[in-house]
Amino acid sequence: MVIEGKTFEAQNFERNRLELHPENAAPYDVLLGRLGAFDMIATFNAETSDVTQAVDYNTDSFSDGSLKKDSKYCKWFSQTRQFVCNEFLDYWKSHGLQLDGKPGYTEAESLALFGLPLSYTMTWTLEGTPRFVQIFERARFELHEDKPEPYRVLLGLLGNQYLGAGVTPPAITHEITWYPKFIFGSDITKFETSLTGQNKWTTYVFTANADTNFSAANGVEATIKDDISGDSAFVDIRINGSVIWTNVEIKNNRLVVMGHAASPYVVEYRDNYR
Repeated sequence: MVIEGKTFEAQNFERNRLELHPENAAPYDVLLGRLGAFDMIATFNAETSDVTQAVDYNTDSFSDGSLKKDSKYCKWFSQTRQFVCNEFLDYWKSHGLQLDGKPGYTEAESLALFGLPLSYTMTWTLEGTPRFVQIFERARFELHEDKPEPYRVLLGLLGNQYLGAGVTPPAITHEITWYPKFIFGSDITKFETSLTGQNKWTTYVFTANADTNFSAANGVEATIKDDISGDSAFVDIRINGSVIWTNVEIKNNRLVVMGHAASPYVVEYRDNYR
């Protein structure tokens, strides 16, 4: 099955899709599909609800006026600028991938299963009943107040919604900004990237004009904006038409330092660079 431009073994279920990722070590070798991100694209035409309603950390409040930032029942996710509160937060914290072999789930383990929240809490009518929902990267949480525990929070039927016969999930791409830096011994005049293995090169020309997208000499990082699927992408890179780096993982705000001695190599990855 081709998923976001790559081929994986996968199996569809009512609420999501299980994907086999042999390139990842266990337990990351089997992951839930990013159907929550599909849901966001279908709903907001973007991967974050900021496009219609930005959440302000300092002022976002409950219906009684109390601030969410002051509540022990809320958690703020700065990466996507969303609060998760109350029963949705309890559910998020009580489920996850088992990474450390210890009872319960850490935040990292919950994040590994569901991903980050992409939307604020909304009221949707589902099967004729208004319900609170919140969308995460890999799931949609739904509050079913008419059900007993542990069924009050259920995962939405995203598999049925987006993976049924004849249904084409919306394409997911978003812009990331990353920073290549070369330790090469000479200035870089031409820079090219291609998704790994595709041999379809996008060419960028370095100039001294700071107003252009790229401005770098050897040893100085340049800014690159790419539209990619998912949270990261693996690219092949060549400079000045020759030297090639393969399987370089790019992410938003990642600095990638590349060098060349006897052969090309990645010197350093540094995340949260800017």
